Amino acid sequence: MKAQVDNVDNNSVTSLIWAAQNGHQNVIDFVLSVKANPNHSDNNGDTAIIRAAHNGHNEVVKSLVNAKSKVNVAANDGFTALIMAAKNGHTKCVQNLLDAKADIHQVDNDKCDAIEWAKRVGNTEVVERLVHNGALPNGTASKDACAGCVAPRLCTHPLDLDNKDAAGWGCRQS
Repeated sequence: MKAQVDNVDNNSVTSLIWAAQNGHQNVIDFVLSVKANPNHSDNNGDTAIIRAAHNGHNEVVKSLVNAKSKVNVAANDGFTALIMAAKNGHTKCVQNLLDAKADIHQVDNDKCDAIEWAKRVGNTEVVERLVHNGALPNGTASKDACAGCVAPRLCTHPLDLDNKDAAGWGCRQS
């Protein structure tokens, strides 16, 4: 009898998505070994790799990349695994996703890319890593395009997180 590893709950969440969100590497290894779909998305469009990156579960991200999880898929809000890892300051996840060819220029529904989110939350290490891997210092979005982020309008240099404009607004503002 074949295991039903891709069964879903009322929100279309599989055991792989739950395990990825919670960092349960042993469950990830098992469900992937019995051919769970690493690219299944729930009702919000979240995949296992998006949830793992959001919570900084680096080893889970690596396993999902090795299982051919699509690193550039976006949830309904436009967030990708890279954006979630950058937004939440998970530097190791960011690097693993970059190594897996995650698109550094992909933007969410508010036109914010990973570097804009990293700057917004003041994560210099993630900003440096993204720039080192080819991200545009002031982000992909055009000036003033990002409705939810202050960084694109305020940061003139990717590592100058304390820079302020004439009105006193800076990258560390929320």
